[in-house]
Amino acid sequence: MKSVDLIEYLSKRENDYNPTWFIQKVADTEYLSITPNKINLKLTSGDDYTYKPESQYQSTMLWYHSLAWLKVISKQYGDFEFINNIILDYHKFMFSSSYEEIMATLTSRDHLVAEQIRSITYLLATGKVVHIKQCNEMLLNLTRWAQIEENVKNNNHGMMLVASLLHVPIFIDFEGKEDELESYAIEKLKYIISGAFDSTGLCKENSPIYHRFYITYLKRLVAEFSVLPLNNKDFPLFLEEVLEKAESALQKTTLPDGSLPPFGDGNTTPKEYPPTRERSVFYSEESGFYCVKTASEKKKYFSVKSGYSSITHKHSDDTSIFYWYDGQPIITDAGFFNYDWTDSRTVVVKSQRGHSGAFYRKFDSLYPATLYPAKTPTRVKSGLNYRVDGNMNILEARSEIDNKYSIKREIKFSHLGNFLVNDTFTSPSISDEKVVRYLINGDLDVKETEEGLRITGKGFAVRLIIKRAKSVSIERGVEEDSVPARGWVVDKQFYSLKPCWSIELIPETNNILTNIVLEEKTQ
Repeated sequence: MKSVDLIEYLSKRENDYNPTWFIQKVADTEYLSITPNKINLKLTSGDDYTYKPESQYQSTMLWYHSLAWLKVISKQYGDFEFINNIILDYHKFMFSSSYEEIMATLTSRDHLVAEQIRSITYLLATGKVVHIKQCNEMLLNLTRWAQIEENVKNNNHGMMLVASLLHVPIFIDFEGKEDELESYAIEKLKYIISGAFDSTGLCKENSPIYHRFYITYLKRLVAEFSVLPLNNKDFPLFLEEVLEKAESALQKTTLPDGSLPPFGDGNTTPKEYPPTRERSVFYSEESGFYCVKTASEKKKYFSVKSGYSSITHKHSDDTSIFYWYDGQPIITDAGFFNYDWTDSRTVVVKSQRGHSGAFYRKFDSLYPATLYPAKTPTRVKSGLNYRVDGNMNILEARSEIDNKYSIKREIKFSHLGNFLVNDTFTSPSISDEKVVRYLINGDLDVKETEEGLRITGKGFAVRLIIKRAKSVSIERGVEEDSVPARGWVVDKQFYSLKPCWSIELIPETNNILTNIVLEEKTQ
């Protein structure tokens, strides 16, 4: 075993990334909790752990089996009698036939194992666990699973999994092979972290909130490495270099008020970064993302998404735009609800219907994993090119599904108050229904005009001047058979959606033009 100052070690572990748990003791052998995915869960000793939730199966099972709640109970209640009883219960479960049967149903077992290792090592470090033999047997079982090549994915789950292994040699004697485990974990970590960001420093997981997660996690690793007895002294320096580039990219892609935009599996966050002080442009051809923001008194932000360098957390958002003005979105993105693909609320916000882009109607109902499957080639080819011609910014977003259904979206603008959007469709049949969709903030007023549409808010108006449209529809919060169908954005993740305006433009033939013009009211 490797020697470490456990008091200092625990001080670093206080910064563990743990989503919020709410836990209340109701009896000597029972606690009630609200999990990080907002599910009510009873935690009790004597359980056989074969519980299967009715809602959000994957997320709920992840947090239930993570044992992270034991750490919360240790900090809030110091109830190690309960904790030691749970250790015996879970040890019995882990070495039963039910364990593998249940684990085989989980899509995020890698994340789960990382949480289990971190939970058990944290509890051992407190010195208040009496069932050390059982903990060690569970750690060895989890460590063996984490060293199987196919179990380590090249994403944030894989990063968490192999990072957790660095804590195991503090508590288990590997008979001189501790250095082999360290070398394995460090090599894997470097590979995964190197591939987590593209060459611009943008996180490949398609979500600003996951970009932030990587930064938070890497900072924690740097802190932990300061107390872990590692042989590799260069790895913390590697992390510092990655962090510098990643933090610069995130700062450039935040909204002007310092909050994160609601792209991919994330929602608009509170204002947690410094507000924009100067105009900035960010473009990643690799990840298919562009944004520009201003630092004027009434700040503006405009972005385009089309393409990907990884399908992790990818939404059906190719060709989508986002337009933000003076503290609120105008043309918006639906955001993230939960990870349960059987939940219709999740599907409506992650599918094409949750984004402001150009689409073929036939793919509207599909969950992103159908278009961007993890284990086979994706059905979608998409990308984004950006260039400047004189004072004109020109973006070309493209998307093609099944090598048949093509879309080209050209966006031209010289400033953030006037955009010309030209959408062109190419498909096998003229009967293939095309739609250009704009999701509009539900708090704004939308009215039809002779030239198109007028969107009105406090202190501004936006005109959509539409050409070559066969029809224009305006809907808000539409349900079909009591299921959200169109015009919804996330109100509170895991809890509720709220209505927004869904503007759908149907082209006369294969081309449609939209001029987006901002009118700012002066005092």
